[in-house]
Amino acid sequence: ITAGRTTSIRVNPPSAQVSVNARPWADITLDGASVGQTPVANLPVPIGSHEVIFRHPQLGEIRETVVITANGPNRIAVELTQ
Repeated sequence: ITAGRTTSIRVNPPSAQVSVNARPWADITLDGASVGQTPVANLPVPIGSHEVIFRHPQLGEIRETVVITANGPNRIAVELTQ
């Protein structure tokens, strides 16, 4: 760090684990990135607010906004119905 100059630093938020499930199964997208198919266990995610999309080819999709906390446990579950 030099006096009179601007210095950029990157701060990575701490992560916590989250488990995601759906009945029946669903493809999961977390903040726009594909995570895989349910069930997903112990996925490391930065703490804070996130958008989770559950997609099933016959049952459509459900969007959820979740807040991941450092204290946990962090679990997300949905039921997809027609």
